[in-house]
Amino acid sequence: NGYLVYSVSWGDNLSETPTTNSGPASYSQTTTFTHSYSKAGIYNPTFIVTDNQGLYAKTSVSVNVGNATQPSITVLSPNGGESFVAGHGIIHVTYQSSNISGQQLTAYLYSPVLGDVRRVSGYASSNGSIDIPLDNGGVDSAGQYKVNICANNIDNPVVSGKPLCDLSDNYFTITSATSITLIPSDTFVNFNVVQGASNPPSYNLHLTNGSSAPVSFILSVPNQPSWLNTVYNTQTMTLSPGGVLSVGVSVDATKVSGPGTYTTNLIASGNFTNSSITIPVTLTVTTASSQPTIIFTASPSTIIAGQATNLTWSSTYATSCVLAGAHGYNDNGNWSKSSLTSSGSLQVIPYPSSQTQYTTQYNITCTGSGGSTTKIVIVSVVPTLAPVITKVLSPNGGEQWKIGSAQNITWNVASGVSVLVDLYKGNLYRGNVFKKRLSSGYGGYAGGSSLSITVPSDVGTGSDYTIKIQTPTLSDYDVSDAPFSIVN
Repeated sequence: NGYLVYSVSWGDNLSETPTTNSGPASYSQTTTFTHSYSKAGIYNPTFIVTDNQGLYAKTSVSVNVGNATQPSITVLSPNGGESFVAGHGIIHVTYQSSNISGQQLTAYLYSPVLGDVRRVSGYASSNGSIDIPLDNGGVDSAGQYKVNICANNIDNPVVSGKPLCDLSDNYFTITSATSITLIPSDTFVNFNVVQGASNPPSYNLHLTNGSSAPVSFILSVPNQPSWLNTVYNTQTMTLSPGGVLSVGVSVDATKVSGPGTYTTNLIASGNFTNSSITIPVTLTVTTASSQPTIIFTASPSTIIAGQATNLTWSSTYATSCVLAGAHGYNDNGNWSKSSLTSSGSLQVIPYPSSQTQYTTQYNITCTGSGGSTTKIVIVSVVPTLAPVITKVLSPNGGEQWKIGSAQNITWNVASGVSVLVDLYKGNLYRGNVFKKRLSSGYGGYAGGSSLSITVPSDVGTGSDYTIKIQTPTLSDYDVSDAPFSIVN
């Protein structure tokens, strides 16, 4: 005999504790409790009976107030057939639920061999997700798995006393970490556009499964900028062995503040080795290009026949220049020089003309993204008023040159005039023979009044060599007064 204490928790934070008198050991009682709920919902009142020795019995029921919808939760993915890599990345679990928003959730990885091997907690939303890490102490064993997700504080309406849970419909695979690779076709994607011009075309980035097992991954752009047109969702994608996914990447330069370089990252995360790949995407916007400008001069602009002049140029908005002359130093005036830098200088000697006085024209064309510009300079060539070559000074007869030795050729010449220096062999008055041009400066000419050489080995030995020096017009020249020798 003793007293029985009845208590009830209504599931809405309210409770009652009435007490009955004692009775015989086989005594049975019927007690009625009445309670009004203030709002619709699913409630689970719990009833406890305790005797005077501290023994108790407990039971609960589910009460639907106002035809409320039963709480539910359903695993959407992974739901069977997917593949992940042990020790790498995450399993992105998505679910759908009702009437459990804000409740604590626990997601489990379930193995038929190992049982529950990983647990992660979170809070429920109507269409939510929760990530189960596979690295940093995560899952290390390959095999077949399901996801089990439970609302910890919600009773299962079908199985009393159990939490509300749902399990993947079918098994997915966790494979060895060394077996899966995801290979991008490019390690970066660059777009270049001129401000105000049309946007560049979309670029297709290809991701290839380079392994013998399926690869699963998601694509994302953290803090995606507005100028990146493509929107990447977090839906898990799966590629079979050897499979290729084409990912379109496009930009809109009108959505940036102005010229500059803008960068973001496209990230692939999944069950492959290293677990993530980062591919930088860069948009470079430049100002509209301007027409090149050129400053082009010749100094001196009037020269004596045979003299050189310096052509100097500088340009803006140009990347390269081409220089040409109506009279070049060779090819009978068909002279040009390309691939020049946007600024520079070059020494030229106008090609000889049959006229005693003439002008020669040089033009330069510089090109950039804004087009091409051409400038012209005119160089006047005047005849000499007196012979420009006075005399060959050395070798001038009787000298002996050894093949391979260093020798110096000297002469008198008018200031600024370049000359040709040639080696001849034979009788000066009975017909000597041209052997070799020793001058090798611009256009084959030597400037100043001396030339240092190494006696060439291909001219042969002999005691009948002379030096001939002449102007570009070939009308003014001088020859060694007497022969000299070349020996071994």
